[in-house]
Amino acid sequence: MIDFSKRLILASLFVLPAFGVHAWDRTRATVFGVLPDGAINPEGITADAEGNIYATTFGVTSSGPGHLVVFGPDGDLLRDVRVAGSSNLLLGLAFNPLTGDLLVLDFGNGKVLKVDPRTGASRVFFAAPLAFRQGGRQRDSLDRRSTAQDDGLSSVWSQRSELQ
Repeated sequence: MIDFSKRLILASLFVLPAFGVHAWDRTRATVFGVLPDGAINPEGITADAEGNIYATTFGVTSSGPGHLVVFGPDGDLLRDVRVAGSSNLLLGLAFNPLTGDLLVLDFGNGKVLKVDPRTGASRVFFAAPLAFRQGGRQRDSLDRRSTAQDDGLSSVWSQRSELQ
């Protein structure tokens, strides 16, 4: 009788190829689309119901509003819009599953923006508390004590207990 470890090895030889173990083969990457001039450092990626691919840019060396780049399902560039009122440091993005709104994380301004994917028009969907954005200490309007680390990149919140 074959012991457990040998069974496991035999099973992996027959089963793993069926589940696409080649997914980790990085030499098979292909170019899907090419960023337009001026759009650098793509960050974040999402897709809409039609299969269009959306990416934002994290332009550390650039200035002005960030880019929202949209590709068709075949990789053709559909549009490159500047996200109005944003910094040049855009990270993740996703479509709100309840409303279908495109939400973009503006790391540079500490906000989540609701963005029109056709025009780039935006409005604030959520803003990080002021202490987070300024890297300081203060109480917010809900009387929560906040501490933001010196680098302003992370924040620790504690709700004041009613017993205090």
